[in-house]
Amino acid sequence: MNFYVRLKTERLINQCASATHAINKFKETLINPDLHAIPSVLRPQSVQSLYVCTGCDVSFFRGMGKVSFLSTFFQYASFIAGGSEAPGSIGEVTLDEDSPACLSFFRLVGATYFRAHASAFEFNSPVTLYHSVSPSNAFEKHEKWLHIIRKAIWLRADTESKNMPSTSALKLHWKRCLWVIQMWHMSAENNIDMPSKPHTYAKHTCT
Repeated sequence: MNFYVRLKTERLINQCASATHAINKFKETLINPDLHAIPSVLRPQSVQSLYVCTGCDVSFFRGMGKVSFLSTFFQYASFIAGGSEAPGSIGEVTLDEDSPACLSFFRLVGATYFRAHASAFEFNSPVTLYHSVSPSNAFEKHEKWLHIIRKAIWLRADTESKNMPSTSALKLHWKRCLWVIQMWHMSAENNIDMPSKPHTYAKHTCT
């Protein structure tokens, strides 16, 4: 049996999408060999987090669509969300202020912008650039890594809108994503308590 979701209904226009097909594609994604470095229990949340973080009921990244982020995620899955090569995983999202999941989000964004402007760097991958940075703690390491990427792109971009968002902007974006993800987690419940925005917009140390 196939289930369809109506996307748009206007005069003379009736667009639908197969929910069954989407579910089957999602299952295929979870067993993709490129994701073998991510523990199987973390893959569903990783894919959901990626979808939300790249533009779904939150702000989006101009000039960087979901295809760019998804391609980067598959190429650098271990680095972005594996949890062993670098701290944190978007597959382990919590509302804890000290959750390292936001660091995984930083790596997703940084790697995607690096990949789009690869010729601007002397390093052959965002991973080698990341390992060349040695600050005192995990957050500072990510912050400096993002700064190097942003500076290299800025020297080539003709407008600010083409550059990667600042670390402060990314932290605010991540907090909005947490609120959306929490709403999605409650979608199967009969009674929903709206999550408090001040909680997810509170100071997030990402350490």
